[in-house]
Amino acid sequence: MKTINKFSGEYRWLSNFWLSPVVFEEFVYPTVENAYQAAKIELNQDRQSFRACSPGRAKEMGQMVSRRGWDKLKLSVMHKLLRCKFRKSKKI
Repeated sequence: MKTINKFSGEYRWLSNFWLSPVVFEEFVYPTVENAYQAAKIELNQDRQSFRACSPGRAKEMGQMVSRRGWDKLKLSVMHKLLRCKFRKSKKI
């Protein structure tokens, strides 16, 4: 069995930065990373900037915000986003 230890080359598409639109709470985000970082903000209307930037910028912006209870939510959010990314139909 081959170990994947980097998201490069033939495995680049597995990265959360890979362009693969996902729907999170009724809005489309260009990548899993954008949606994940946006989820750190409680109000949908305050998430707009995460839908219109690069995944790298979304990560930077996400490091500047905090959400009460995020440690308890983050794994379920990531799980939901990854299921959406790898689902044939992108509709949730």
